[in-house]
Amino acid sequence: MSDDRFVVEVKRSGGIAGRTVTYVAESAALSTEEAEHLKHLIEASGLNDLSDKGSMDTGPVSGADRFQYTVTVQNANGRSSCTTNEASIEYSRLKELIAFAREVARRGRQGDERT
Repeated sequence: MSDDRFVVEVKRSGGIAGRTVTYVAESAALSTEEAEHLKHLIEASGLNDLSDKGSMDTGPVSGADRFQYTVTVQNANGRSSCTTNEASIEYSRLKELIAFAREVARRGRQGDERT
């Protein structure tokens, strides 16, 4: 993988159906503007800081069937990943990145969402 290419993978599990869905956004398959936007979302999410923690301890979660997210970014320098749920403050930091990866996957720009 060249230095300027990266892949974002979001795995969403849980919910009422309890199934896992994976969204993938690859910079190489995006326009220059979209790739830059995705890069900005990664940086703004603080994923590298969150990755150091691994899983986020969010304490008690009210409500059944909450979603859990594992967000992974891979580039030439390595891989960063963290897991959180929608009740976590860390989720709010990752929310835009998750939404963009989902949008890209649903548009079918590179592959599709995988279940």
